[in-house]
Amino acid sequence: MKKVTKNYLNLLKVIVMIFVVCMHVISKAMPNYPYTSNTFHILLFIDILLRTSVPLFIMISGNLLLNKDYTIKQILCKLIKYYVLFILFNSFYKAVDYITIKHIAINFNIAKDILFESITFNSIYQMWYFKILLITYAMVPFLRWLIKKESRLIDSITLALLLIIFFLLPSIIPVFYQGLNYYLCFITYFFLGYYIKKYEFKYETLLLIIPFIISYYLIYTKSVVLDHDYTYFSFDLYTMLFLVMFLFKLFSSLDKYFKNDKLNNLFKRLASYSFYIFIFHGLVIGLLSKLNIINIYEYNNMWMIIPNTLIVYTITLVLSVILKYINEILIKLCKNISE
Repeated sequence: MKKVTKNYLNLLKVIVMIFVVCMHVISKAMPNYPYTSNTFHILLFIDILLRTSVPLFIMISGNLLLNKDYTIKQILCKLIKYYVLFILFNSFYKAVDYITIKHIAINFNIAKDILFESITFNSIYQMWYFKILLITYAMVPFLRWLIKKESRLIDSITLALLLIIFFLLPSIIPVFYQGLNYYLCFITYFFLGYYIKKYEFKYETLLLIIPFIISYYLIYTKSVVLDHDYTYFSFDLYTMLFLVMFLFKLFSSLDKYFKNDKLNNLFKRLASYSFYIFIFHGLVIGLLSKLNIINIYEYNNMWMIIPNTLIVYTITLVLSVILKYINEILIKLCKNISE
């Protein structure tokens, strides 16, 4: 199996995480502008690029996980870990929502309802991402079994079937998956992250430019017509698939230029905090907005998007460093006690 280099993946993780932060920094402002305004058009154009962030994250995960051997026990441990984390963080955000948005004090019955909703996957805010993690991780043993055949034909048939099942069929029979395809389509992105790196060919990135431009144009023009409707941002449409494929291949093709060890180590370090940043950036955005440090509801000065995003990212990064350090200390303490 081809050796996987990770320098471009680390940089892509950092950039995608900045995309996620920026997407939520501007999301509250977009509904406040009429779809005929220039501001809305600019925000929409930016938002299309930012919406590629979650599929790109899943492609990165597929590229990394499907190039490693995992036992069933290891996969089960990961599934249990992310399910427990989902319950904890989803319950936390639901409690915060009750207190700060609904202005309702938490009592025993509300706490019980919050816990039940979390256990049954009733997600809030960006916590729906955990559902995708659980679905894609659960697919690892089966996909790894196929990959071990070391057959390009089998891999290609697998990708074709995934595209048909999760992209073609839902467009023909919209009610076929009863809304589940919003999550299931990420299995395709997951496998695609492995496939397009392993079987890359010359000029692949250049060939993807045209589908990328056409897809961007279609999403933009269709979304403007639909006012504030996000139908054409759907992850299970080929337009979004082409956007994500081009961006992933663009960074993949740049891998040979990542020769600076200091920069690569920096990207690796920043990438290691992506999970924490993802979990807590929403909380930081809300807090900074409440304190009037940033304004996320209007962007008459479009350049303010950049400092707002960097402020949120930096503060969340610092918080993530602290949390990761505390976590490492607790792990060491547990080991010492057990010994």
